[in-house]
Amino acid sequence: MTHDSLRLRVRIEAAPQTVFKALTDPDDLIDWFAESVEVDLAEQRYEFWGRYAPQGDRPRQVLLAAEPEQTLRYSWQFEDSAPTTVELSIMGEDEGSVVTLSHTGLPVVSVGEAALSCFWYVSMANLAAFAEGVQTMPPFDFSVPAQGDALVRTVIDVPPDEVFAALLDPVQVGRWTSGAATIEPEVGGRYDLGHDDGPVRIVELDTDKVLAYTWRHADGAETTVRWNLRGSRGSTYLTLVQDGFTDDTVAEQSRQDWPARLVELKRILEQGDAWQPLQQ
Repeated sequence: MTHDSLRLRVRIEAAPQTVFKALTDPDDLIDWFAESVEVDLAEQRYEFWGRYAPQGDRPRQVLLAAEPEQTLRYSWQFEDSAPTTVELSIMGEDEGSVVTLSHTGLPVVSVGEAALSCFWYVSMANLAAFAEGVQTMPPFDFSVPAQGDALVRTVIDVPPDEVFAALLDPVQVGRWTSGAATIEPEVGGRYDLGHDDGPVRIVELDTDKVLAYTWRHADGAETTVRWNLRGSRGSTYLTLVQDGFTDDTVAEQSRQDWPARLVELKRILEQGDAWQPLQQ
């Protein structure tokens, strides 16, 4: 995200026709995108709202253009801001598609950068998963802000031992955090992403089940991040809790920051060598 726009790009192993249908069919959209949807391209209507959209108390979108299998563009107006513009372009590539998202007219102070980044990372990953017929990530609920703790969940279609190994491998961690990680895999060891703030030391380590480490914030405060892994039928049910906040606003900011990282961790492990980062 730059100061005025957000751009993401995803390769989808599905034809443009399938992708465009996922973006415009109301039943499909309710499966992967939004809680409530009203779409009628012939009547120039494209609206969504509900718990899974920032400021989702009512529809806030106006359709601007729709070219089947190529482009979808609409305005999205938030409180106390000028209309922003969302454009999704679809380009066929080999037997699949490449979808590029552009959300311009930002920043929207009333929503915040973290919320929009969270929304679009989850949405683009879920568009790809839905179009390919694989399991999507749980939607992010914007209607109930964090109170004390930041909690997020996902399901990754690989066993817990693979997820746990990826959490302790500096190379893998660097891929989904875009940092240069240093990890000493033992209680008391370093868990460092190479930033001024962030993970500091491991406080709990239970192979294939739990990883917990402290997190130092820029203001000197310290919280704890705990990854809990549970296996079922070859998949991993992952729950991440960051606790120790004294300010619910900061807790909510952290809750909105985590999904973009979990999206990439999930995609890296499920896609293997085919993985490409979403960020443009």
